[in-house]
Formats: sequence, C-alpha cells, structure tokens
Amino acid sequence: MKRSMAFAAALIFATVCFAMTADTAAARRQQSPQSPQLSRPDAVLLAEAYHLWHTLGEKVWAGWTRVSVPFIYVTNDYEYAVGFPKTIEGYTPLGQDAVLGKSIQARKHVFGTHTAASFPYEGVPTIIIGTPAALEKSLAAWVLTASHEMFHVLQDSRGGIQKVAQLKIGSDTDPGWQLNFPFPYKDADVMRLIHLQGYPLYLAATDSDEGGVKYDAGMAADAVR
Repeated sequence: MKRSMAFAAALIFATVCFAMTADTAAARRQQSPQSPQLSRPDAVLLAEAYHLWHTLGEKVWAGWTRVSVPFIYVTNDYEYAVGFPKTIEGYTPLGQDAVLGKSIQARKHVFGTHTAASFPYEGVPTIIIGTPAALEKSLAAWVLTASHEMFHVLQDSRGGIQKVAQLKIGSDTDPGWQLNFPFPYKDADVMRLIHLQGYPLYLAATDSDEGGVKYDAGMAADAVR
C-alpha cells in the first residue's frame, strides 16, 4: 500500500513538473514570437528588382551583376535581410525563400519605413528600403528606385565611399550632405561639360580595344580642361 502511494505521489509530481515545463516553454514562445516569413507579394516584388538587375545590369554598366546586392526590406513591423552573405546579429534566420532563391533573416524593424538608401551595414554594401506603400510609389516606380540603390551598391563595392571622402567637400561621417549639396545643375555651361565628358567616359567603359579606351578617356579629360 505504501509503495502504491509513493508511486502515485511520484507520478503526480512528475506530471506537475512536466505541465509546468510546458507552460514555461509556451510562455517563452509568447514572449518571443517567431518572426513571420516574408510575404509572397513582397518576395515577388524583390524578385522583380533582382530580375531587372540581372537582365539589364550589364548593359548599363559592365560588372554590375557580378557584385553581391543584399537588401534590408523594411515593413511596418519587421525588416528582412535578403541575400546577406553572413548571419546578422539580432536577426532570426528564416531559411531560403522559394520565390527569391535567397536566404532571409528577420527582426523587428529598426530602420525607418520611409528609408530608401544604400550604405554599408555590418561591413556589407546594402540597400535599405521600405515598402511601395510607405514610399508612396507604384510597384514599377519602387522597382526602379530599388535599381537605383542597387547601382550605389556597385559604386560602394568599388570604393565609392572612400573616393567621395577624398573630395573633402562634405562630412566624412554623414553622407546626407550629398543630397543637399548645391550642385550647379541649372548652369547650362556646366551641364554641357558634363555631357561632353560623360559620353567619352561611356565609350571608354564599353570599348574592348585598349587603344580606344585610352583615346576615349583622353577625350573625356579634354572635355573639362
């Protein structure tokens, strides 16, 4: 009888412990909810930006599609790191997205939902961009905006930030000055010089003949002398 009572007490104790453990685990899950997967419409939108880049990138600038172009896509509640070459601290890996064919990581959003920019994040040139609704853009306009930022990633991967800093005409730590700098776009003579220099530079960048490259580059230099 005593053995039966002891066994019953032990069984009850074990059952209570199991129930408490399960409740604690459930409470933890409620306190730290799993980040939701990137929605299919958002994945399709990002896929279209990548598709445009892959299709036309090399026609715009040689070597553009050979660089890594990760996104941080900012929604109202979460932000998604897409195609990042490493695990980012503070983000939850969500595996590979079937539509994009790229790895996804997520966290509660930190960046502003109206952001549309590119800069190094965790040492990686990255596009940080909000949704079409947040940016008040159509889907097509959003894709073009994303493509614009993707080109900045190419520039950054080729030392663009360091080259701009060498100009010594703005802050070394805040690139925002580039958006407000009084560039003389309304000066007709300056714009003619930019046009004269730009076309030979394009020829120099696309010419396969070494002699042609040197000639075109020289023409570009002469245009601003």
